[in-house]
Amino acid sequence: MKYFFGDERCIPPEHPDSNFGVVKKTLFPNAFPKDCTVIRMEGELSDREVAARNYEQTLPESVDILLLSVGQDGHIDSLFPGDQALLETTRSVVSIVAPKPPPERLTITTRVIQKAKSTFLFAQANKKVRILAEALEEP
Repeated sequence: MKYFFGDERCIPPEHPDSNFGVVKKTLFPNAFPKDCTVIRMEGELSDREVAARNYEQTLPESVDILLLSVGQDGHIDSLFPGDQALLETTRSVVSIVAPKPPPERLTITTRVIQKAKSTFLFAQANKKVRILAEALEEP
């Protein structure tokens, strides 16, 4: 089984704010299972375009299970309202500059989300849960 990420901050994987680091610490604290391959985004690379293209090449045509998370402002992965990444139709992974720190990030595009076989959206913390509930109720 392969695990893929939807976004990553452009920081080293051992940084406390790294999505890879959080997943490793919380889901796989002892080690990754033997039948599991975790494919992370190389957020620490100085050339963000190379990092995005590298990850794009690892993605399958359609992800079986896509795990997404919602931010406190309602963004999903690193797809922020009004960002050009939302309009991307040919690329699967892009480098973006987010309106909140840390600003440099890599993110999958809506192209990947739309092709996923199963998608799950997570919200941690009360504010994120409220934002998700509101989004599900509003048109």
